[in-house]
Amino acid sequence: MQESARCVYELIVLFEKDEKLFALEPYQLLRRLFSEQCELSSNEQSSKVQAKKKSEGATLQSPYDPDASCGHKGSGYNLHISETCSNAKGEVHGAARSDIGKALPIIERLDAAGLKPETLFADGGYPSAPSTLKVEEQGIEFMAPVNRVRLGDDVVGRDLFEFSSEGLATRCPMGHAPIDHRILSRNNKTRQSLHAIFDGRVYRSCTMLDRCPVRAPNHRAEGCRPCDVVVDFRLEITFELHLRDHMHSIQQSREWKDRCKIRAGIKQRTSN
Repeated sequence: MQESARCVYELIVLFEKDEKLFALEPYQLLRRLFSEQCELSSNEQSSKVQAKKKSEGATLQSPYDPDASCGHKGSGYNLHISETCSNAKGEVHGAARSDIGKALPIIERLDAAGLKPETLFADGGYPSAPSTLKVEEQGIEFMAPVNRVRLGDDVVGRDLFEFSSEGLATRCPMGHAPIDHRILSRNNKTRQSLHAIFDGRVYRSCTMLDRCPVRAPNHRAEGCRPCDVVVDFRLEITFELHLRDHMHSIQQSREWKDRCKIRAGIKQRTSN
């Protein structure tokens, strides 16, 4: 790889002043290859050309197919296929692009073809809280496993909290009500979001403290345990997080899992 990177660089330098060759696609692809997958480091004594350790994403994978890219499944393309009985519609894009949010364009094409489904089954690469909401606004049930970091069996999720119709937290699993709701920074970053504020005096002595998503502010002194702080606790309750955890809770039910298994079995028999 290092030798190949050096050869690519030498070819670029050798022909960079040839105006006729410079304009040709092969030479431009060579320049693109070097910029995306190689690097040049220089100091006062010498210059060093080397291949980058990682070259995933929208990078050149083949001079014969410059639009192909590299995703976590390898080089090439992703193909999105939606099917209703024997009818199929497909969408192709580079492998580096994510599947998240692609459900809505698929529904739009199906609707235009008079094939709008009542229920849409998809794998875990497609759903996000915003995209799920948009799908359900179309009057379609979205059957797809939501992406969420796996919680331990002893960890309490937001799905066990009670919320009002306006999306405000009203009660935690232990029966404690928040004392306020405020717009605060998220994880000490500039991004702000809605938080439910819980009385720190109550939560410092709560037996569920180590299992609960209600947390003390992150700006507490280093080494200071949550039970030692003298401030109120907070819980981020953006609509997206609430919807994500609600979806995850539903997907733990036997009914939801059985429906997905039935659908997978039908698809397998159809394929065979």
